[in-house]
Amino acid sequence: MASLEARSSLQWTCQLLQMSGTSQVSLSAELQASPQSTHQLQQFSSTRPFMMHAEGPTVCRHGEQIGLRLLLLNNEPYEMFVVLTLHASPEYKFVHVEEGGTVTSYGARLSGGDHQHLVYLPAGAQQHVDMPVAPVVEKGDIAVTVSAMTQVGRIELVHNITVLGEGAMVNKHTAVYLDLKNKALVLQYLDIYVEESPIIPYQPWRRYVYGSTSGYVTVTGGIIGPAFPTIPLTAGSVLRRELKGTDGRIFELAVNIWTLHYLRLTNQLKWDITKQVLEEVNVIFAQVMKRFDKKGWFKNWDSSQPSVWLTSWVIRIFKYASFQDWENLFYIEPQIFTRSIERILKFQTETGSFAETTWYHDPLDTKMRGKCVTNFNNSVQYRNITLTAHILITIHEVMHIVQGSIRTEAAKASIKAVRYLEHQLSSMTDPYEIAITTYALTLCNSIEKEFAFNLLHSSRLEVADGLPYWSRVPVPETRIRYENQRPFICPRDYETDVSVAVEATSYALMVYLMREGITIIPEKIVQWLTSVRMGNSAFISTMDTVIALQALTEYAFRARLKDITDVSITLELPSSAGFRKTVHVDNTSFSELQMFEIPDVWGHLNIIAKGSGQAVVQMDVSFGVDYEGFKELAKIETFSLEVKEFYSTFRNKSSITIQSCFQWLLEDPPMSGLSVLEYELPTGYNLLESEAESLVQSGLHPTLRDVKTIEGKTFWFFEHITRDWTCF
Repeated sequence: MASLEARSSLQWTCQLLQMSGTSQVSLSAELQASPQSTHQLQQFSSTRPFMMHAEGPTVCRHGEQIGLRLLLLNNEPYEMFVVLTLHASPEYKFVHVEEGGTVTSYGARLSGGDHQHLVYLPAGAQQHVDMPVAPVVEKGDIAVTVSAMTQVGRIELVHNITVLGEGAMVNKHTAVYLDLKNKALVLQYLDIYVEESPIIPYQPWRRYVYGSTSGYVTVTGGIIGPAFPTIPLTAGSVLRRELKGTDGRIFELAVNIWTLHYLRLTNQLKWDITKQVLEEVNVIFAQVMKRFDKKGWFKNWDSSQPSVWLTSWVIRIFKYASFQDWENLFYIEPQIFTRSIERILKFQTETGSFAETTWYHDPLDTKMRGKCVTNFNNSVQYRNITLTAHILITIHEVMHIVQGSIRTEAAKASIKAVRYLEHQLSSMTDPYEIAITTYALTLCNSIEKEFAFNLLHSSRLEVADGLPYWSRVPVPETRIRYENQRPFICPRDYETDVSVAVEATSYALMVYLMREGITIIPEKIVQWLTSVRMGNSAFISTMDTVIALQALTEYAFRARLKDITDVSITLELPSSAGFRKTVHVDNTSFSELQMFEIPDVWGHLNIIAKGSGQAVVQMDVSFGVDYEGFKELAKIETFSLEVKEFYSTFRNKSSITIQSCFQWLLEDPPMSGLSVLEYELPTGYNLLESEAESLVQSGLHPTLRDVKTIEGKTFWFFEHITRDWTCF
């Protein structure tokens, strides 16, 4: 508001700027003032005369009815008549509410076409209107269109809903490595787990729920899988799981950094992608540093205690993330490394080994648990080989960043740890201990690295086709089903300790690469690692995925296969008439994600690859089951879980109380490591994260540490689960 004098002019300028400083829109207007307008001030209001908001679930199951909540606001000093219209669509229908507000759940009266509803809005009033709709598609995305017409204008809103298939979802993954380095043609046949018909003759159950099947095929030239299908890579996009603690955040940071290193070392890195990724990495880094103490330690949750293993793991990933080419975009203070190493060194024993803090007799990562062994003279000795090797690798990696006298102390501690591991070599029998120790000793150039390598080489296991791996228990090979003299590769199931086997095998791969470079054994190891993948960009869990990415990045850098890769891959689906896709993979599209949806999910997939180089083809198939015997279960039952639901008797069961009771079943280890309890909520129910966090802070469960809520699901994070029954 301004006062204008006679014969004066006023220039109004409006300019909108982007964060980069460039001008988007620039408007200007000149107002001439007259003596008569000196005291006639004009009032202007930017309030919209009429507004409408729509909210409702964005995800539902096939067959469910959804109520869209419309909020109408009249901001004018006079009454309005609003005509609401639900526009016709073949994707949904209107649900008729019968007299008395009654709606039959499984037999509601539905109708298509446009549906209109007249609403009277007094001056300055607001009105809440429910619009019931029922999606009629089996699965997919639909758009519900609602418009409002008044005397002053028209508003149209579109609400998007994803319709999921019915039943408990089962996911099956198949990965195959196409090796054309010494052959010009490769034929592979992938079996699709789903049958054409769900009907089982003379049985009251079915194989799967009608309309719940879905599948897609991905093709990449890079052995790590597609590079950055989303920016950033998150636990949800990589593992299809939700994580929240420090270990989850450092996993997300690690997969983004190692994917950048993979692209850099294979000459595929683009600056625009790097900048986007590192901007997101800075956000993840801030989330990790939220739980860093100035004394040098990290903790996993706000309410948990410091962990030596976690501190060592975090600063190792920080070291890999610190790279001079992108220091202007992402930089970590050397003081963080110095303080963390100083803290870790306080937990080295006289023998040279490292121990966890007193709060973690059973560490967060169960692989780092110490063992009691009996010596030849019947004396019992406690030793922690895996944690010592883990910390030794970290100290070696960050040594050149540590400042001051702590670097000297770290060098001394490294020598003591090397001596300890050398002394324990002759008594090692655990393949994981052997693999991580051999990698640590080879990295530190120990005098016993040859003996450690021989021990590693002799402890390997092999599948039937000669692919080596390292595991505490034998890992079943990929099942092959023969039909009409064709070998159909079947999808893998989750097996016991496969994540440990992937991590140990990845350490072994790095040892072979450091010693011998690219030979036949590393190539076979890469083929085995590809065969046990359970996701397009991941393996089994967090630790094994990060170590495998590191090993495969080192292999890709040494193999230099990008420059010679020129592969033409033909995908054929006999079950889908006319489905024939040809993909060309060369050095310009090496790590690009090429994805194809499977129209009819049954039968098999034919893969015909011609050319030279390498490629990875992966297939994901999902379907819903409603029979208890077809659920996806663990090979060895580790948890016992009972869930009870209590619905309110008022307001149409609008609130629900869920009680869960659980316990750890195994005797060794005596308790679990980090555990997640995942609830899938009925459509329309929601738990605010602030209320969920209040439950965590109230001490409702002694080991409950955090919670995360997304639409339709809640995730409860526990530090460990004991053998005692506990409920909350």
